[in-house]
Amino acid sequence: IPYWIFGALVMILTASLVPFAPPADRPSLAILGAEQLCWYLAVIFLCLRWDGTWTNSYRQIMVPVYIAVTLRWAQTLVTLRRVRLDVQRMVTMDYLEANVLKGKSVEDLDEEELKDLQTNYLVVTVSPEFEPYAVEGEELNEAKIEEKKVESSPEFEAATEMYNQMVGGLACFIVFGTIFLVLLTQKLDNKIASSWWVVFIPVWVERGIRWLRNLYGCVCGTVTGEEIIVHMSNAQAEGEVNNESNQDDKDAEDTPADIENKGTGSKQEEKAAVKEESLAKP
Repeated sequence: IPYWIFGALVMILTASLVPFAPPADRPSLAILGAEQLCWYLAVIFLCLRWDGTWTNSYRQIMVPVYIAVTLRWAQTLVTLRRVRLDVQRMVTMDYLEANVLKGKSVEDLDEEELKDLQTNYLVVTVSPEFEPYAVEGEELNEAKIEEKKVESSPEFEAATEMYNQMVGGLACFIVFGTIFLVLLTQKLDNKIASSWWVVFIPVWVERGIRWLRNLYGCVCGTVTGEEIIVHMSNAQAEGEVNNESNQDDKDAEDTPADIENKGTGSKQEEKAAVKEESLAKP
């Protein structure tokens, strides 16, 4: 009973969010809602089968599961497409100023132009120490330098890492998930005499590959998009602290003569301001 209530609430919530979601997110939400509906129907079918109401084979009972898994694959493909589109939108600020803004500043753009700019381009961060390198026999023109700048950015590296992980996970899911579902239905229908340990071998292999990949990420260290933002914020905060400390050190190093000169200069500025006010009066 708790699953029926919780599952129904999740499906209602997902369906209610689809009309209000951005157009780019609606396909993913629609696929997610359809997948949840299939899992919900699969549980209902299994309950009817286990209660003896239905006598169909498990191969027929598991049809909603097959559809739900296929929808999960489709959702992953949609996400991969969005990641590729984001990579294609990546440009540097130099490219944006030279080829798009053309002497204008972002503040000079109206609301519609700014929205088009945010839709068509994704500005990446390039290290000030970046130096373009050329492979033997390759000419470094402006387009190649721009491409290498984008590829050196942390945003591009994070998107590439995410894309590769999703492709690997999808491949494992398709291969081992399909094998497991076939073995599972055959075992439930008593078509094979193998033990349940053998049936779950694809699950053990897929889990093992995922654990090894996560272990590799923990040991070698991978940078995600959220971590990039955190690192940039920390770097800015450290820069502000360093600037304040440098200013304090500079003030501490001032000699009494320097302090006296500063005070004299401020007094002279005040006198000049008073003189200008007196001249401005009729």
